[in-house]
Amino acid sequence: MKSILIVEDEHLVGWSLTRALEKNGYCVSVADTTERAQECLSSARFDLVITDVRLPSRSGYDLVSSLDPDIPVIVISSSLPPAAECSGLRNHFYLEKPFHLNDITDLVGSILQEEAG
Repeated sequence: MKSILIVEDEHLVGWSLTRALEKNGYCVSVADTTERAQECLSSARFDLVITDVRLPSRSGYDLVSSLDPDIPVIVISSSLPPAAECSGLRNHFYLEKPFHLNDITDLVGSILQEEAG
């Protein structure tokens, strides 16, 4: 079973994503700060990380830049990212808020299918 870490401080968004992804057969963990996400990442292996950009204390970009570059990442944001934030990042995808849950579950399926293939 593929494992996903969601980093989102808005409880309803994290809950909705968790429910939708679990219905699709994924094992999901949620962290509401980059610090909690780092704790999760140090104690478990994840096949994909989904992170919001605006988080308490540190941004989602800080988290993305500290990840193993082989871990695919979906960055969710209410606006398109500035080019400087994207430089040097690979294996990442962007989804603009608001999004439909089907959009993110389709994207997750596509990313993890490619990883398996």
